[in-house]
Amino acid sequence: MKRHWLHIIILLLAISACNKKKYPESFAENGPVFYAKATINGTSVDLTAGINGNVNNPYFYQDTDGVYKFVSEFKPATCQTNCSNSIYLQINDYTVSVPNGPISINSAVNPAVYQYQSDTNRNVFRVQFNSSYNKPAKSYLWDFGDGTTSTVSNPEHGYKDQGIYTVCLQVTGLNGCSSSICNRIEVSKKNPLSAKISAANAGNGSVNFSSQVSGGQPPYSYYWSFGDTAHSVLPNPNHPYLIEGSYPVVLKITDANNKTIIANYNCVTANDISSCASNFNSTITQVINNQLGLSKIIIRWTDANGKVYTSQNPLQPSTSNLQILSVEDYGTNTNGDKLKKIKLSFKCKVYNGNEVLSIDNGEAVMAAAYK
Repeated sequence: MKRHWLHIIILLLAISACNKKKYPESFAENGPVFYAKATINGTSVDLTAGINGNVNNPYFYQDTDGVYKFVSEFKPATCQTNCSNSIYLQINDYTVSVPNGPISINSAVNPAVYQYQSDTNRNVFRVQFNSSYNKPAKSYLWDFGDGTTSTVSNPEHGYKDQGIYTVCLQVTGLNGCSSSICNRIEVSKKNPLSAKISAANAGNGSVNFSSQVSGGQPPYSYYWSFGDTAHSVLPNPNHPYLIEGSYPVVLKITDANNKTIIANYNCVTANDISSCASNFNSTITQVINNQLGLSKIIIRWTDANGKVYTSQNPLQPSTSNLQILSVEDYGTNTNGDKLKKIKLSFKCKVYNGNEVLSIDNGEAVMAAAYK
């Protein structure tokens, strides 16, 4: 009988061991995954998701200027908005995007040191790019000269700084033929000089070229190189090609102030059925003067009384800093949005009117949602 009861006890212990509760990842032995910790005016604050009823709520939105904001809130789980004892972290996208268009969070959240957004205005230039290709196209790859790219045929791109950018386009056709072209464009509020080339086959290997020049100070002088050692100084020349094929055409424009711009064009003669040619032109469509704060950070602290303090203030001292230390993929959220796990450290001042609080020794592992 004793041996019988011993077998029953062993069996019950085995069943109990098999039914042990499996804790979620955020409560594993290595500790919670997402948290925000800091010393705020000398008081330690610890908002760890899953501890003391706190959660980490990541989301993103696009503002009216086309800038995506990646937000991660640490707050009580029972609160929806205007939550006391909460920290709000916002990372602005690095560029202006087409409304409801694709976003590239990989460029927006690279490990680096980031500045805080203030109320300082800056200019953003929207530029419309239009491509052409003489055969059925399979893929497009743009390099906008500022570290960003696109794979759509006619993208709109936002430049956050004035300057001259080398923009390149590569188009690959359905038949595998690939063609590339690069042009320098000037992005400026001060009447930038620009030139566009168009061409039409006129028969017998002859091509009619047209130039469209804007900006700068007229009158303009023209210098064409047709890619076969021939040249012209006419604004809209006709050129006969003796041998069918593709030719790199270059137009140099000089204005009355001796400012120059160069436009490139891939020309294919009418009888050449094998060559492929990509080309593009660009137009500045809008100059935005606004507080976009591209590639910048905003931190908000809401205290126990519901008073909101923000880092968004031009009096932010030079000792303030925020550094993204690491970025890694982290699956998706319940909405199906992709997630990044971002580790960062931060220090700043936060303001509510004339009241100022110091945030020191800040560190966080936050989730960032994107599509």
